[in-house]
Amino acid sequence: MNKALEVYSNSDSANIDIKKIDPTDGGVLAKPFEQVVSEASEVVEKLREFSSDFMDIPNSEKNQNEMMTELRRYNRLVNQLKQSSDYSYDHPEDLLTLIGLTVEQENTLTGSLTTQIKKAVAITQGVDISDLDLEMTHISDVKVNYDYLRDLLADLANQMHDQDHEKADQTVKDIREETKQLDDQKYAKQVERTANGLRSGELTAGDYPVKSEDVEGLLTASENISKRGAIQRFIYQWGLDVRTTEIEKVLVNHQKGQDDLNTMGQLDQLRQNGQANYKELANDPEVKQLKKIKYRNAFSDAFIKFADAFVEEY
Repeated sequence: MNKALEVYSNSDSANIDIKKIDPTDGGVLAKPFEQVVSEASEVVEKLREFSSDFMDIPNSEKNQNEMMTELRRYNRLVNQLKQSSDYSYDHPEDLLTLIGLTVEQENTLTGSLTTQIKKAVAITQGVDISDLDLEMTHISDVKVNYDYLRDLLADLANQMHDQDHEKADQTVKDIREETKQLDDQKYAKQVERTANGLRSGELTAGDYPVKSEDVEGLLTASENISKRGAIQRFIYQWGLDVRTTEIEKVLVNHQKGQDDLNTMGQLDQLRQNGQANYKELANDPEVKQLKKIKYRNAFSDAFIKFADAFVEEY
């Protein structure tokens, strides 16, 4: 605050164009538009290298962390460029061209790749993904046509019913291109799971031809299948003798990171059930070999992690 006041109280600054002051840089005059474009172009090239031409995130933790740093730098530079009088809100693609990106590449970079890198870095740092402060700024408007997404899913269901596998493969690709642009990653995953279920034949519709208004039912059915599958895998791994609905009741009101899984003894009951059955029912050899006291502790830790992952996914 004091530095900001100094800028306005200094008599030498009387002739300064206030619009050119960079408020994020302690009152220092903002860099010329061309210079920031040049810096942004350099960052884009680094991100291109890290992501194998915007196809995937790097494998090494070092490169993942460096890519995260460059994404933050990209964000800062883009914000500066969008505040310039040289930036055209009517033609944002002009700026993309200047810094070396296509609209599709920008959508992938600021969408799915950013989400992937945040997840990877969160895992290596042992923190929650929500703790990572990285909200990307878009240059081009990201417009997701939800009606078009529903139409694509309906087309895919009908193509699989007609055994037109070539068209179905292309439709799956089109769906993935659309979900890359979604900020709501839960919904993106739901759509992709539905597409994968339809393509594999695991998910089918009751009546054909499928219309776009039928797609919400497919999305719900797919979500239920996926949830039940995740719960069943946990049940089989830990040797529980319970229905999936019993686990679902425990998970339904869970908030990630909160100590709310045993408010009425639900976790205790599941653990006791497991202790009575795991030697016979568990399909995980390591779980089967545990002593009862070790099973008790391991089960509690595993269920808490499973519950957190479940509510984050669904």
